[in-house]
Order: sequence, then structure tokens, then C-alpha cells
Amino acid sequence: MASGIEDFIFEEDFDAIMAVLEEDENLEEQFHEAVQEVQRQDVACSICQKVCKSKRGLSRHTTIKHKDNNQDPEQDVQEEESRQRIAFTSDVLNDLVNNVKTTISKRKVFTKAMRDEISSFQFNICEGSKEFEEIRTIFDGFTKNGNADKFYSKYYATISLHATKYFPSLSSNSATLLSTKLADRLLAYYQESLSPVNDNEVEKALKEKEIAGLQYLGGYVLQNLHNKHGASKNRKEQLAQDTLSMYMYTLHF
Repeated sequence: MASGIEDFIFEEDFDAIMAVLEEDENLEEQFHEAVQEVQRQDVACSICQKVCKSKRGLSRHTTIKHKDNNQDPEQDVQEEESRQRIAFTSDVLNDLVNNVKTTISKRKVFTKAMRDEISSFQFNICEGSKEFEEIRTIFDGFTKNGNADKFYSKYYATISLHATKYFPSLSSNSATLLSTKLADRLLAYYQESLSPVNDNEVEKALKEKEIAGLQYLGGYVLQNLHNKHGASKNRKEQLAQDTLSMYMYTLHF
């Protein structure tokens, strides 16, 4: 066995090695390629729709299979990402709301009267309606920038504070609760839609820590909205404020 002294690299040796590495451009390029390789993200080819496992894989596929295409492969990747949109129709929204209704009805942290009211509520939004378009616009904005903070801020200010407009026939408290829970479900749906199609590679939509983080963020936004409208004398806004406060309390359960 070699002496233990040989296992150590002294400062002079380390500096010399680093100098060699910095001068070797090919090695540096290989290093960057290796980093890109491990940063895997399924992307589809805009020409043949083949799903590649990484941006580098898509670039290689485009170069080999579509060499007659004069477009820069890297530009192709960027444009494909910018065009990527998650399917969001009125049927999808109706299903998501029904899913949220079921979830709320099973959580005894809410009053029985509220659970019964939400459970019996019939939601059927129409494609092209103003309410649907407003929700879709907010959701589409998130799919483009991926900023959950902006999503929650816009959603709560537009939807939750006027929840009875989107969930008519429900009381203000129940409508606001349903709308805030729907916000979480929309983000979960987005994550689910990005999951690989291959059943062998299906991953959980949101990990527990991610959900906790989103809920914390939601509570933070709600607190700001509550403070902003705290001085309002309008009765409807006051009811919404009370419900938002109640929702922040439920985030701890």
C-alpha cells in the first residue's frame, strides 16, 4: 500500500493542476456538457414530436435527424419551451373544482355546515365565459413564468376576494375557502401535467415539502391582502377578510 503521504495534494500541486485544467478548453467544454446532461428535463422536438430526456439530447437529435433544418438547435429548444402550454379547458377546471370539493368534504377541520354546503354545490363553468377566461389567464401566466408568488398574489386578489362571483350560490365564507383551495390544486395540476408520459418514470406531482412551501407562500400573500383591505367598510370585503383569516389558520393543519 502506498504511503499515506502520497494521498495528499499540496497547495503547489493543486495550483498546477488547476492551471492545466483552465488551459484545456476541450475539457472545460466537456465539463459544461456533463452539467447540462445531469440537468435533465423532458423536452419534445417541434419537428417530429420525439420526446428527449434533456436539452442536450434534443440538440443532438435535431442535429442528426433534422440536419437539413437551418434553425439553430438551441433556438429550437428555447422556442419549444416558450410554446409549451398546459391544456386548460372548462372541463379540466370543472374536474379540478370537484376534486377540491371532495377534499374539503373529508376534512373535519372545517365546520359540518360548510362541508355540506360545498359538497352539495354544483359547479359547471362554461368555456368562453368571463369567469373562466379570468382563471385561465392567471393559470396561463404561471405556466409561462413559473412564478408561484406572482400566481398566488394575482389569484387571491382577482378570484378569492370576489369568490362568490366565480362560485355563485355559495356563502362568502364557503366560496372563499373553495377558491383558495383551488389555487393549490391548480399548481398541483400543473406539476402533474409536466410529469413524463412513460408510466415507469412517473413521479409524484408535489412532494410534501413543496406543498408545505406553497401553502406557506399562500398564507403570506393572504396576510398581505388581509392587511391591505383591513380598513375597508364594505360588508362583502369584510366577509372575505374573515374567511381569508380562517384559511390562514387552516394552513397549519
